[in-house]
Amino acid sequence: MADLFDRLTNQPIRSAAPGNLPRVDFAAGREAARTSQTLAQAMDRISNYAFESAKRSQTIEGSRAGAADPKGTLLSLEDRDPSSFSFRESAAYASAVEGLSAQVEVEAKKTMGEIMLDSTQKGENPQQLGERLDMAVIGFSDSLALLDPGTAQKLQLTLDNYRNAQYLNFSEDYIKEQRRASRATGAINLDVMNQSLENFARSPMPPAAMDKMINDQLDSMGVYLEGQGYTPEEIAAERLRSQKRAVIARARGEFERLESPEAQLQFVEDFRKDIGKGKGLARGMADSTAETLANSFETLAKSARSALNGEITNLKADIKLEVTSVVTAGGVPGQQVVDKLRSRVTALEEQGGDKEKIAELKDLLTTAEGNIEYFQGIQGYNIEQLEAEEQRLMEV
Repeated sequence: MADLFDRLTNQPIRSAAPGNLPRVDFAAGREAARTSQTLAQAMDRISNYAFESAKRSQTIEGSRAGAADPKGTLLSLEDRDPSSFSFRESAAYASAVEGLSAQVEVEAKKTMGEIMLDSTQKGENPQQLGERLDMAVIGFSDSLALLDPGTAQKLQLTLDNYRNAQYLNFSEDYIKEQRRASRATGAINLDVMNQSLENFARSPMPPAAMDKMINDQLDSMGVYLEGQGYTPEEIAAERLRSQKRAVIARARGEFERLESPEAQLQFVEDFRKDIGKGKGLARGMADSTAETLANSFETLAKSARSALNGEITNLKADIKLEVTSVVTAGGVPGQQVVDKLRSRVTALEEQGGDKEKIAELKDLLTTAEGNIEYFQGIQGYNIEQLEAEEQRLMEV
């Protein structure tokens, strides 16, 4: 038994192997599957095309409808939930909102233009205009917020840009106008200050005090003009013009305080000596200005002297006519006539008339008064006294 077991266990066991199985060909099935898949894809493409074509058609139709009647379209969809809209309705709604937005933008810009014009006419400042424009932007933007927040936001950005442009243009014009007004006021007040400065400069004042006063006034003008928006260059130019007016007024004041043409001509001579030296009567003046002023003073003085001499000549003729000729004819002029003539002589003497000519007038009047006194004295003579007086005169 054991031997049998050993023989059995030590011998390889052979098993029967299966024979060759027949091979099955699945090509037909695979081809059928591919055909089925191709058909399915073709159907999907046809379906998608039809869907997209219908969608495009409805979108175009809806866009046209919304663009044609924005308000009517929105009213027809007023109580609907946008999520329930069909393609056509969604397109119509979007087109209507866009169209309404364009209308609102046009109206908003028109309103803001009117606001700017009204603000200009009322003389408002940029801050006041900005507040009014902000209210317009918010109001028009909010009108679209419930329909389409995105469109409302886009519109607000557009209107904000337009608002800022309007504001900047207005501000620039406002600043220019304020500057023009300020400069106009400055020019008027500057003229007043110059007149005041000239009045001060004409007054009698020691040279050092006069120069200090002029400089102080010029400094005050500079501070004022700076506040009126004048540039440093403009202030410097105005200071030079004002300083020129002041020193000319100073010289005129000194010239005009002189009482006679002769004194004025002496002033002109002294004035010319100071030209080019930067001191004395011509201090603070350009040489050309000083020379022109000296020529003007000389012309005035000579004209005054000529006029005065003409008055002296006229007075001399009046004395001969109203006194000398009357006395020569045996008449006696009234004392009022003589007194009036003497007052005129005194006036001409005070005005600086030629001393020799004034002396000649005085001699004429003195002689005339002596003759008047003589004739008044002999008016009471009898015949014998008159004959005796005649004899005395013949002996003289």
